[in-house]
Formats: sequence, C-alpha cells, structure tokens
Amino acid sequence: MSRDDPCAASPVRLGLAAARTNIVPAAIIAVVAIGVLAGYRHWPAFHDTLEVVRSWKERFGFGFSAVSTGIFGGFLPVLFRLIPRETRRDPQWRHLPFFVGFWACKGVEVDALYRFQAWLFGDSPAAEVVVAKVFVDQFLYVPFWAVPTMMGAYLWKDSRFRIARTVRRLGARWYRNRCLPLLLANWGVWTPAVAVIYNLPLSLQLPLQNLVLCLFVLLVMILTRAETPDDQARPPGQNSKASPRER
Repeated sequence: MSRDDPCAASPVRLGLAAARTNIVPAAIIAVVAIGVLAGYRHWPAFHDTLEVVRSWKERFGFGFSAVSTGIFGGFLPVLFRLIPRETRRDPQWRHLPFFVGFWACKGVEVDALYRFQAWLFGDSPAAEVVVAKVFVDQFLYVPFWAVPTMMGAYLWKDSRFRIARTVRRLGARWYRNRCLPLLLANWGVWTPAVAVIYNLPLSLQLPLQNLVLCLFVLLVMILTRAETPDDQARPPGQNSKASPRER
C-alpha cells in the first residue's frame, strides 16, 4: 500500500483532524444549542416563538420532520457552497434532489428515534434520562446505523448512483477507512449537541437537531469528497490524486 493511498492514512488521524478542524464551529454549535435551551426556559418572548414551532411540529408530525430536515440538511448546505466565488461552479447543486430527499428521509428516521426514546425513557430532562438517550443515540444508533448509511449514500451519489462502483470504492475495510473518521468527527460535534437536544421537550428536539445538522452536513461533504473520473475507475488502494476528505 503506497503512502499516497487514501487508505494509508490512519482513519483515526483523519477523524481527529476533522474534529480539530471543526472545533470552533462545534463550540459555536454547543453555545447556540445551550442558548436555545436557556432562551426557551428563561426568555418569555423566545419561549413563545419556540412554542409556535412546537405547535407546527405537533400538528404536522413526520411531515414537518421531512420538510425541515430536507431544508436544513439538504437545501441550505448546497446553497451555502454556492456563496463563495471559488465554489460557485461546484456541481453539487445538480444533486440537490438527492440531498433534499436523503435528508428528508433521515428527518423522519431521527424523529422516530426521538419518539422511541421518549417512549422508552420518558420525556423528562432528568440527568439519568438524558444520559441514557445520549448513550443510545451516540453509541448505538450513530455507529451502527447513522454513519454507515450516511457514508454509503453519499458515496453512492459520488459514484454516479452505480452500486458496483460504490462497492468498489468502499473496499474491504469500508468501516475502518470510510466510517471511522466520520464517526470520530461526529462525536466531537454531536455528543454535546444531543445532550442539549434531549433537555428540550420532544416536539422541539427535531427543530434544534436541524440547526446542528446544517453544519454537520458540510463536514460530511468534506469527508466524502468525490475523486476525479480517472480516480473513480481505479480499484481501491490505487488512487494517488485525492484523499477521502477531498471532493
């Protein structure tokens, strides 16, 4: 395996590097999330505004989850990538239906997770309840389902929606080489965020999750950056032009 091989770099190093790169945004997210929670509890005007959002969530249910997550996870990140001059020709906007559709489905999935946990542990902000929910979220749902399906879907898109090419790019050590870096970066961003999310009432957990998601999707785009067409044609372990973090 050559030193230029993207898989030659330690997945742990890639994940920690991504986490370090996003340490300031992650800190900002944590502060914003805490601010939302504090505002909801102690600022009447802000509380009333969130109660409106809460009423929409309760009224439209999974439909609200699909639309809001499709916007925050799919539409807005692509829009933000078109703002800098150097990325205005980014072809990702052509995949906007994929991004919106994928994250709309994920929104329903995450909403179902939040509802299941509320049924299982209760909807109390008690410390033991929040800790249990964070554990299930970050150490069961995320490593065994959320990260693998997210990485696989984005690689499928980057492989021009061809299953054979996607499988070839994943390689034999797909979890170690592709998922582990994203998982480590995920924990750095999401663990403190979900701890705050689970302190909110059930109907407000998904809306706050959407705010955190918007930044995290940008991180996913970096980690799953597509290789050039020539590189895509090479078997795993033979790409000397691009790393898994470049797209």
